[in-house]
Amino acid sequence: MKLAFVADVHVANHQRFGGAMENGLNRRGREIVATLGAASKAAKAEGCEGFVVLGDLFDHTRPTPQLVSAVAAALLAGGLPVVIILGNHDLQSDGRDDHACASLGWINGIDIIDRPEVYRGKGNLGDFDLLCVPYAPGLASEWLPAGLAKILPTISGIDRKRVLATHLGIWDDATPPYMKAAKDAVGVGQVRWLMDAHGIDLTIAGNWHSAEHWVKPQIVIPGALCPNGFHDIDWRLTGAMIVYDTNGNSTRKVRIPGPRWITCDGMSPFAANTQTTDASHLYIRARVRAEDMAQALELRDSLEASGTASVSVELAQVPRAAMSTAAREAVAAAGGQLDAAFFTEVEAPGTREGVARRLAEYRKASQ
Repeated sequence: MKLAFVADVHVANHQRFGGAMENGLNRRGREIVATLGAASKAAKAEGCEGFVVLGDLFDHTRPTPQLVSAVAAALLAGGLPVVIILGNHDLQSDGRDDHACASLGWINGIDIIDRPEVYRGKGNLGDFDLLCVPYAPGLASEWLPAGLAKILPTISGIDRKRVLATHLGIWDDATPPYMKAAKDAVGVGQVRWLMDAHGIDLTIAGNWHSAEHWVKPQIVIPGALCPNGFHDIDWRLTGAMIVYDTNGNSTRKVRIPGPRWITCDGMSPFAANTQTTDASHLYIRARVRAEDMAQALELRDSLEASGTASVSVELAQVPRAAMSTAAREAVAAAGGQLDAAFFTEVEAPGTREGVARRLAEYRKASQ
């Protein structure tokens, strides 16, 4: 038996590069919904028997009726039973139905998990138990084991695969300290201990947007299905669906075409990343040297005219110590109101007026 998992869809009418509105959805809203529908259809094509969203289906708790309707159609596009586990972006409070997904629960074929439970759907998932522990306020290191303790007594003693589906961050030794300290994160060691103690074969968790995979036992972070900004560091770690097969307790990543947010430092990476093949639309932030600005703007205009990309072109930042005398004079002339990061070296010998002109070009290109 197979089951499909996606995470962190963040459906909303996001404003940056939002585009025109159609039927209550802007371009980015339509793009995200289309990606969700593509994932649902891909799950069906993979032979899956269920489609699970691991939290943050919506970006906030007030989706418009048009967004909710479009999301419902996308979720059911593959004709599979749908399970939605609440994430922190979905949740308004821990009150019953006080979340963005509440109205979807009235639709036949969609089940909302807002409390820890063993999901068995309208019938039975077959040869494994899906242990669902949605996001909760407070420390994940406390509410995860508490949620498992609540639902494990409801499971029969039959020898079946056990899959833990949840919404939290999972850190290891390589994780930055500020992420380890997050209230909604747990250490991979604690997850392994819980899996061993309770006979769990797979843990799969939404929340953090970059994909991760640990083995023995198997722990998976799918990454964001729809990254929604340049803050998602590596676009190659997003945009995927995980297919779990109980036969062999195996997982496989399936790339889903969708938006890709890419930061390019330099003209060469900018040109190279326009060749990305699995993107429905590219969002590119190109940070280039002053001497490459004209070429970068020409490439930007070509991409945007073709409709394949939305591009922000910026002057590469330079440390204050590397600024030319002309740049420092321009900052001083502006009474310190201009960010030094806007400036870069100009042609020798360089003038205050030349730096100011480049600043004007930068601002025009960034609008």
